[in-house]
Amino acid sequence: EGDNAYEAEGHGKQRAKKGIRFLTFPPVLHLQLKRFHFDLEKMDMVKLNTRFEFTNRIDLSEFAPNAGVYWLYAVVVHSGDVNSGHYYAHLRPEYEGSWIKFDDDTVTPCSEFAAVNDNFAGSDLHVWQYFELTPREYRSKTPPTRPRIHNAYMLVYIREDTAAQILTP
Repeated sequence: EGDNAYEAEGHGKQRAKKGIRFLTFPPVLHLQLKRFHFDLEKMDMVKLNTRFEFTNRIDLSEFAPNAGVYWLYAVVVHSGDVNSGHYYAHLRPEYEGSWIKFDDDTVTPCSEFAAVNDNFAGSDLHVWQYFELTPREYRSKTPPTRPRIHNAYMLVYIREDTAAQILTP
């Protein structure tokens, strides 16, 4: 309506719905989390460290016929800011197996918490400067926080009904 109407060439402004319809999803689904953004106030790129929670299992059947259930297979992490940083990945190479962290030439087992929950981003508690205030003043203060600089950048999901075939060496 009004300013929100779409300009249809030769037909003037028209009411319309804009969106995306999925016909199918691939067996391996890569989701990039847009962690970098151009800030018009700063006129520069910034990294978005906003908390974003994701799950080990997603059911996409409401978005496309026979889309199915997907299981989280990999989490690619970016640590740093927009100008510099480091990428590493957590993978679960077996369908119901343990997580492994791949960081350059270092490969180590890791917990599901380290692979998934620890990469939601957001904020971490920061160290108090205990000698700046009295104990009474600290009771009324909110604990200091700092943005978490490591967070998920890309998620890789595998469709449940194809996982055994895809993960077979």
